[in-house]
Amino acid sequence: MEPISVMGLLLERFGDRWERLLQAEQDGRLGSVGEVLAEELVKRVQEASPAIICDTEVLYAFPNVNLSALLYPHSERRVIVVSAKAVQVAGGVQLLVDGPAYPVGNATVLTVDLHDE
Repeated sequence: MEPISVMGLLLERFGDRWERLLQAEQDGRLGSVGEVLAEELVKRVQEASPAIICDTEVLYAFPNVNLSALLYPHSERRVIVVSAKAVQVAGGVQLLVDGPAYPVGNATVLTVDLHDE
């Protein structure tokens, strides 16, 4: 399984403009960055089989990047795993405490509990 880092993709594409990216986040102007990020995620998932999307908490700043809708059409015979610290809510899963809710109607959500033995 190949890990795909959301933060890594952002650093690859926008690392030389990081200060401007942070300012755009503060100003609520991340729409075009989210579009580029979505395109990169699809591209990486198409190249990797299976893939796991890591550090998804970064997506809190990109509520329009809907992972299940974005990646499901590209899954075909692959397994795409999105690793997220989230809670299940009526609309899907919610990242962080007050993050956006992502619909999971076309995805399977598994809850994994780790117990010390």
